[in-house]
Amino acid sequence: MKPESVRDERRRHRDDPAALELLAIREWASELAQRADAWLEGRERLRERQANEAARVGNPRRSPR
Repeated sequence: MKPESVRDERRRHRDDPAALELLAIREWASELAQRADAWLEGRERLRERQANEAARVGNPRRSPR
């Protein structure tokens, strides 16, 4: 939800505590979803780096003797 629409919703429901609480939960859920997405993206990058490192270590280049 865009910040201006959040303000509009809060203004429209300013006399309804239950609606304001629900809007707060919606904002929190949106923030939580964004954090989860960021965590998952980071986790995916970490797993890719680990796989690349394992492939490199598992297949070392032979040095000339």
